[in-house]
Amino acid sequence: MYPVLLRFRPSTDFHISVSTDVPPETASEIGIRVRRALHHIAGVWNVSVQPSIEPGRWRVELRGPTGRHIWMFLGAHEALPAAVAEKFTTFIRAATDEYKRRVRAELASDREKRSIAPTSAGKRASNAHAQSV
Repeated sequence: MYPVLLRFRPSTDFHISVSTDVPPETASEIGIRVRRALHHIAGVWNVSVQPSIEPGRWRVELRGPTGRHIWMFLGAHEALPAAVAEKFTTFIRAATDEYKRRVRAELASDREKRSIAPTSAGKRASNAHAQSV
């Protein structure tokens, strides 16, 4: 049998939109840090960094296969690259930890069900006993 190759979209499939209020050097650094934070994630991702309605606050939006995730925070535009990278890294870690927790819980539940459920041999033995009585 031949191996099956699965083709995923490369993790470089990011569309990053940064407000024109942000200097080009800062916008470029945001792009670098976003790609670094999400380099291992497959799929098409859209990132938007825009000023909020409230002065001094920023709105960061990440849209992709898992939905839309929005962060609002206070900071100068010079701090945006580090702040955006920190938000994304924290989000990925939290999502990964939650996924691991759910998988472990499901595995434990499956093991418990298997240990409680009678085997088919046990069912046959109890059926034979019930018929002989």
